[in-house]
Amino acid sequence: MHTLEKEFMTMIDEYVPRRWAVKVLKSYVIYRNRHLADYIPLNNRLEIYGATLGCSDSHPEEGSFYNRMLNYHAAHDVSYMLIDNPLVSRAAAPPSAPGAAPPKKDTSSPDATSIGRRRGLQP
Repeated sequence: MHTLEKEFMTMIDEYVPRRWAVKVLKSYVIYRNRHLADYIPLNNRLEIYGATLGCSDSHPEEGSFYNRMLNYHAAHDVSYMLIDNPLVSRAAAPPSAPGAAPPKKDTSSPDATSIGRRRGLQP
């Protein structure tokens, strides 16, 4: 859990470098997800709660460890729903996203090198 949270915090710092923007985003997420536990099955909540009891909290300044883990769990589920969604661009996924395929090369139009070869301009 510590590695996951550290990577997540690093990713937030990269995408949202301004501290004030992080505070605004954090407040928005807290407000939007205030009833998140109501939508997670009891068995999953108990499992997450047990995991938080057995693991030290490396970022207590970020709020309740249990609530953060609920949010990470929800974000993880949403990301898996979006990975194969044709409406979501793969270019928008971070390069380290699990299951994200590298962008496909556009073969519909020839690149400059192949055009130059056909015209005898390049060896």
